[in-house]
Amino acid sequence: MMLSVNQLSSGYGGARILEDVSLAVNTGEIVCLFGRNGAGKTTCLQTIMGLVRPLGGDVRVDGRMVSDWPAHQVPLSGIGYVPQGRRLFGELTVAENIEIGLMSDSKGNAGTRRAELLAMFPRLEERMKQRADTLSGGEQQMLAMARALAISPKVLLLDEPTEGLQPSMIARIRETLTALRDDGVAILLVEQRIDAVLSIADRVVFLDHGRSQPAISAAELNASPDLAKRYLGV
Repeated sequence: MMLSVNQLSSGYGGARILEDVSLAVNTGEIVCLFGRNGAGKTTCLQTIMGLVRPLGGDVRVDGRMVSDWPAHQVPLSGIGYVPQGRRLFGELTVAENIEIGLMSDSKGNAGTRRAELLAMFPRLEERMKQRADTLSGGEQQMLAMARALAISPKVLLLDEPTEGLQPSMIARIRETLTALRDDGVAILLVEQRIDAVLSIADRVVFLDHGRSQPAISAAELNASPDLAKRYLGV
């Protein structure tokens, strides 16, 4: 498996948010992490990225344990991260935001990778000189994804990528994630809206009060709507 999270616990201050969370994402697979507000979904992604220090358990990428790495080194393991709210540098241009993502390139492939990203998100090429904070919500999400993909990640984490977007942009993001999966990227996707991403998910994991439930296939969830009601209240 490309991403392995084993009995991971973490929190803030003296409060534990995650308790013994375990999940795995294989190469070329999309796993969706669902849960109510406050269940610990964002904390889980932040702990994987080293932004929140684990209190127990470990995180492995392609067999290498990265849960004891400093946060600024975790992307070097091959993890790209698209945080909730995009977290772009709003005062910088589209081109400058992409360049920040390309700064980690150590193989001299930045030019090639830049061209690949603009081919993937052609609308960004039309906005290269525009400030990031003047883009539409959908364009900002494209830019956040392009910045994360600049390192050619083996694993991609996304936190609520469809939040606040119109249906056409949600469909575009689904298409992009499907293409990335077909290229072998392991994708862990946090979502609130099951309908937005269930059609592309291979497996789903529910977080309930900071604890993970056993993974099930998307087909199993479709066949058991009571599970969504139990863990999401929908």
